[in-house]
Amino acid sequence: MQEGGATEKANRRQLQKNIENCVNVLQEGVDIEAAEAISVFSNKTTSNEKWAATLNGTYKIKTEHEIEEFIVAKKDYIEKIDKLEQKVNYFERLCNEMEELGRELEIKTKVERSR
Repeated sequence: MQEGGATEKANRRQLQKNIENCVNVLQEGVDIEAAEAISVFSNKTTSNEKWAATLNGTYKIKTEHEIEEFIVAKKDYIEKIDKLEQKVNYFERLCNEMEELGRELEIKTKVERSR
């Protein structure tokens, strides 16, 4: 039984070595992929920073205060446009009524003349 025990221990040791080798190979692969991913991320980050710097030089970024002023001004203009549209609608209706009144007066004038 000792021979079987020694063989079993040898098999376990070999199995342990194989497992450790697999873990080492796997860890090496993970490390390589992680390093590549970090490199790609770093390159993209650097590229994005350069692009942002270029855009910042090309376009002026508005402050929060300027944006709020714009929003308030936009609301004011929308309100003014709404009021103007209401006035235009009122005058269109008034014009239609005046045209109708003019036609009625024309008809009444013709009727009066023909009497």
